Amino acid sequence: MAEEQKALTLWSGQHQEGIVIEGVEIPAPKTDGSGHMWIEIRDRKELSLKANVTLTKLDKVPAELEKYSGDKNYLMFVATVGLVNTEIIRGDLFDFLNKNGGGPQLYKNVQVMNAMGVAFGYYNYCLASIMGTETGFEAASYSQNTPVFLPLKLEKFGDLYTLLNTFPK
Repeated sequence: MAEEQKALTLWSGQHQEGIVIEGVEIPAPKTDGSGHMWIEIRDRKELSLKANVTLTKLDKVPAELEKYSGDKNYLMFVATVGLVNTEIIRGDLFDFLNKNGGGPQLYKNVQVMNAMGVAFGYYNYCLASIMGTETGFEAASYSQNTPVFLPLKLEKFGDLYTLLNTFPK
C-alpha cells in the first residue's frame, strides 16, 4: 500500500504552462513569451527540484539535464508553450525524451507537424516520467486555443515516489 499520495497535474497551452502538486502551482521560469519547452527534474525521494530549464531550440539537451538521463532516481516533467509547426522536437532532445519516458505521443507530434506544417498553427505537449524508463505519461493537442491537461498521482512506495494514472482503465 502507498505510504503517501499527491495529486499532480501538468498542463500546456498557447501562452503558458504549469505544474501543480497537491494544489500548489510550481511557477514556470519567466520567458519572453515565445514558444518554448519547460523541463523540470525532481528527486523521487523528496520531490526536491534538481533542474529547471526552458528551451527555445528543440534539438539539443543542456548539460544540466543530460546528467540525469537514464537515472531512475529522478522524475521528469515536460510542458510546452505556444510551439508552432516550425518548432519541432528533434535530434538529441527527441532522443533524450524518448529514452526518458516519451513515447507514442512524442512520435505523433513530430509526424503530424512534419506532415501538416502550416495546416496547424500550434501544438501542446506534456510528459511526466521516471527517468531512464518507458514509464511515461503523455498528453497533446494540435490547436492554438485548446490547452492540454495531464492529471496523475504521485504515490510513495518505500523511499521513492512513482507516477500513476489518475484514471486507470
